[in-house]
Amino acid sequence: MKPHKHATVIKAWADNQDIQIQYKTNCTHEWRTCYVPEWDECHEYRVKHKHQDLIDAHAKGAKIQYIFPNTGAWIDISTPSWSNHMEYRIKPETTPNVYKHVRVILMPKAGLVLIDESLNPDNVKFTFDGETNELISVEKI
Repeated sequence: MKPHKHATVIKAWADNQDIQIQYKTNCTHEWRTCYVPEWDECHEYRVKHKHQDLIDAHAKGAKIQYIFPNTGAWIDISTPSWSNHMEYRIKPETTPNVYKHVRVILMPKAGLVLIDESLNPDNVKFTFDGETNELISVEKI
């Protein structure tokens, strides 16, 4: 006797694994969590992979990183293996650094003065971290 088309997924579902369904009548062909399967031959079923949400995001173009066990650093990876013992994430978007150009002059009685808008050219460039807004560097220009 030939096994049921979804026999492997039925067994996984019986063992309390999460499963997903793809309705063939749905134009989007998206996979959705299935809580009460009907095991229709016209639909597709699959066991939800531990990293399924990340796999789907990667298929849609998201950049993926994995954590390097020895250092705890997140490393970019273009073709993840989706190993169950690895930890993955969507690469967070970084906020770019902020640069501010100003004119700085020293006045005898007032001390150091920063002039944001001046007819004279700017002479100092401040660089601030885009995430923390902390000053990173000051550069004479």
